[in-house]
Amino acid sequence: MLIITGAAGQLGQAVILKCLENGEEVCGCDIEPMPLSFLGKLSSWFQIDLASPPKGFTWPKNATAVLHLAGSKFDLEFSFKSAMSLLRENLKATLGALATCENNISRFIYVSSISVYSLKTKNPICEESIIEPVSMYGVTKWLGELACRLFKKENKYIELIIIRLTQVYGPGTWQENAIYKLINQALSYKQLTLTCDKSIKRDYIYLTDAAEALNMAVFNCVPGIYNIGFGKAISMGKIAKIISEAIPCSLTPRFLKNKGTDRYLDTTRFSNSTNFKPVISHSEGIRKEVARIILEK
Repeated sequence: MLIITGAAGQLGQAVILKCLENGEEVCGCDIEPMPLSFLGKLSSWFQIDLASPPKGFTWPKNATAVLHLAGSKFDLEFSFKSAMSLLRENLKATLGALATCENNISRFIYVSSISVYSLKTKNPICEESIIEPVSMYGVTKWLGELACRLFKKENKYIELIIIRLTQVYGPGTWQENAIYKLINQALSYKQLTLTCDKSIKRDYIYLTDAAEALNMAVFNCVPGIYNIGFGKAISMGKIAKIISEAIPCSLTPRFLKNKGTDRYLDTTRFSNSTNFKPVISHSEGIRKEVARIILEK
């Protein structure tokens, strides 16, 4: 049985659906209650705060793997309060998830982020690239990786897989994501404006593809560190063009002089290990999101 933490979140729910499609037994864990759509479909659901789990709590004896997705995603600005919150929700929750593992858990899959890599590193970013987080979020994800490695040293029986995931988009995505800023600008009949050069390249992967990749990571990867992304970068100019074509009333995109930084992953190691190939192209995914948001407005 697979334990999925952060199971009520955007990515957690998508991974659960993928696992259920594949006939896998799943147990969810989240600080939030189980979504009604999963009623009767999961082995169990633990509504607990992993940053301070109940005394003596451990995962069920028939569980063999933990996919750790729980945590807070983004920090808009640095402050003592936001830093402490991220440390609690990302690092402390990871320590809690590890502490509840007993000998029956043979695999622990920690989902980290592209945010742990330095802005100075060459693109595409490989797993051996420089680690130098540029946000508190990235710092806490890196600390989570270190905590997992220390746990592995003390618990030789467990297989550790670390996933450095690119930006995921799809239903439930954080609205400060650049794709959604542009979509909402266009739908408000405003000129599409981004504070970067249109040639800047980024890495985005659609929600269902990310869920499929994580499912493969759980069951197919040997222990190690893997980048997961689309496998091909897209320029911000191309993203704006796709949105402009999907919403004909929007004005010609405008990009400010601040050049910005290319940031996209080399996913060769993961694709060679699993034969993973994304199904949803950037064009299809962005158009799907435009259509969905129009219907929701």
